[in-house]
Amino acid sequence: WNRDVKGDLNRALMLTRSDVLVPTEGDHLYCLSTAKGDLRWEAHGIRNLGTPGGGRVWVIDNAGNLEALSLENGEVLAKAHLGSASLIPNSEDRLLLVVSKAGVVAAYTAK
Repeated sequence: WNRDVKGDLNRALMLTRSDVLVPTEGDHLYCLSTAKGDLRWEAHGIRNLGTPGGGRVWVIDNAGNLEALSLENGEVLAKAHLGSASLIPNSEDRLLLVVSKAGVVAAYTAK
């Protein structure tokens, strides 16, 4: 299958059990079915992508908000303002690693 997306593909893709998360240079995030390439959902204004797990993927939007997006439909499940921070993908366990520009590193677990 082939799927056109908006923006250059200059960031790492993330795989889930049945989908691929595709972040693009234009701050778009696409969730595509790995079986047929069908578009499941898309989100705009996403600048950083964390590791998917537990039915959600953690992202940071352009306003500095940490959001948990549903892998099923892209709905925002939780949201908190972080400011200038980045997520570190972590596939080894269920920790969400956040690094602030002020030099603070934090680890969170999703409930």
